Amino acid sequence: MVGDNPESDIRGANTYGSPAGTDWVSVLVRTGVHQEGQDPAWRPRMEVGDVYDAVRWAVEQSKWEGERLKD
Repeated sequence: MVGDNPESDIRGANTYGSPAGTDWVSVLVRTGVHQEGQDPAWRPRMEVGDVYDAVRWAVEQSKWEGERLKD
């Protein structure tokens, strides 16, 4: 789950109970509602600069063997 609002996006990801047993990882982007330097009430498992960084991180975590993302 990628979001910019700790109170809704990150809280939702951290408290979601997947019926399939999938582990949801909360990724907070430092754009939009959340700004770098703020101490969010709901801690994300990962914090990145923007949505592109979040996608890059998620692809790296998945160990996907497809075409690499370019900078």
